[in-house]
Amino acid sequence: MPIRNGKILFRFIFKILREKTGFFFVPFKSKYSIIIIIILFYLLLQLTSMINEHFFELDSLAFEMEPPLPSPLAATQCVALGDEILICGGFDNKNCYSYHCIKKEYKWVCSYPNEVNLKAHIVVKLAPKMSARTVSRKTTETTTMATLLSFGGSYRHHLSYHTLVMKYHSVWKKRTKGGHKNEWVSLRSRDVFGKKQQMDLLGARAWLGGANEDLLFVTRHPNNIDVIDINTFRYIDSIKHTRLPVSTENKVCFHCFVGLTCHQFILISDNESLLIEFDEINRIFFYHMLAQCPSFTSYLVYAYAYLSDYIFIFGGNDQNYNQTNDVIFSYSISLDLWKEYSTSQIPFFTRACAAVALTHTRPFSIHIFGGKDHINHSQNIHCNCR
Repeated sequence: MPIRNGKILFRFIFKILREKTGFFFVPFKSKYSIIIIIILFYLLLQLTSMINEHFFELDSLAFEMEPPLPSPLAATQCVALGDEILICGGFDNKNCYSYHCIKKEYKWVCSYPNEVNLKAHIVVKLAPKMSARTVSRKTTETTTMATLLSFGGSYRHHLSYHTLVMKYHSVWKKRTKGGHKNEWVSLRSRDVFGKKQQMDLLGARAWLGGANEDLLFVTRHPNNIDVIDINTFRYIDSIKHTRLPVSTENKVCFHCFVGLTCHQFILISDNESLLIEFDEINRIFFYHMLAQCPSFTSYLVYAYAYLSDYIFIFGGNDQNYNQTNDVIFSYSISLDLWKEYSTSQIPFFTRACAAVALTHTRPFSIHIFGGKDHINHSQNIHCNCR
């Protein structure tokens, strides 16, 4: 299979090797380093080919219906946590639930405060701050406890802003009287993302990164990427090249945004794809254009999931025809290659649904939740794609 954009691919693999192994601290210092890099490069390509053949052939994916959501949800936000998937509100629905993937049951977690208006909000799981005392309990705590951050709002669309956190303790563990209560609360500093700057966060996307996993990267309308310091919950202003190099027609809204490493991200919006690199020391962004998918021009509010080397995109709304489509796209990161699957396998409408990938299960799976049907009603659909 032909490899496109080999220079970017080589740089991407080389950087991962350096970050993960620390072996190539001084690149190309000797001919032996170059030989080893070439060998590892070849092995990675072979591994990618095996993954493509045995795990991610979309023609063999099966859609299995799971127990329906307790209430209809559209544009919900999902977070994987061990054997749980946390489902946090949606269009005009403030309820949050936990779905246990083994028990195949739901439990109510909490509701957003009454004054919060949920319209395409964002929820991310923050990295745990581990101390010497908690390191021994790391595995248990990180699969049953998490700090969630929720934010959203839009001056342009007259949507009120909110920025809330929840220290989540698993609802599947036995509780004692007077114990922890799961609830959304304001930041101690009372900061509200985007409110002062009157940003349009409708359909924005976010990913946690940085060397210490304490930087929140937010991509939003019209063509911006912002960085928020999670230690202070304040925007970092002294960053260069925060304007995304996309066309004027591309509004960067209800798009795809995933992190590859702590400093590398991929953004897909309309038919434009970008590899984004962030130099944390010098505080500057670098951009590289990736392969385009011409038939992806008019799709919005789709579900997407990042799994190993692939980004999967499920359905969405075709703006040209104002209708829900049943197309599945996959993008191979290492090969810089798109593939389109026109299929009728998806057993429900996919507009404004949400997807989350579970990487600790075998086989890997992607859970898809909610969405809106053909008459614009929220759905209680839950489907597992294997």
